[in-house]
Amino acid sequence: MKLPIGQLIKITIEEARDPLLAVITKDFGEGSYELTRFTGVKIIKSVVTHEEFLHNFSSGYYKLVVD
Repeated sequence: MKLPIGQLIKITIEEARDPLLAVITKDFGEGSYELTRFTGVKIIKSVVTHEEFLHNFSSGYYKLVVD
């Protein structure tokens, strides 16, 4: 799965909580990306490997935000 820089991702951690929005800010190749999200207090950057991406998308934790 190849995603563009700037792609929005909706992250659901718990069903009872509002989802977070993250943006892909860096592509490390081979399906690994840096996700950046703002929690209202601070900016959090995290690297997600190809395996983590596949698991999170297939489990429904991540969803693409499309127009």
